[in-house]
Amino acid sequence: MKIYPVGWTAALTNAEIYLEASYLDTADTGHRAIAVTGAGTFNNGAWRELTVSFTPAQAGIVYFNLILKTYELNCYVLIDPVPSFS
Repeated sequence: MKIYPVGWTAALTNAEIYLEASYLDTADTGHRAIAVTGAGTFNNGAWRELTVSFTPAQAGIVYFNLILKTYELNCYVLIDPVPSFS
């Protein structure tokens, strides 16, 4: 997923903004595991890539959440509406 931070006084870190994937982690119990974006910083003024790697144990729905855990007046993050999967 691509994001475009605007107006932040400092680069956002992976503790402040991250992509979360929730998926089935075992074939027999159906429990969900969560994988999150790796280390990185995301500066203002350009498209930045958030990536998450995971391997589900079985076919099923994967839920993606983009988490922003910080707030700064007049700052925002644009989100590319077209996710990329590989």
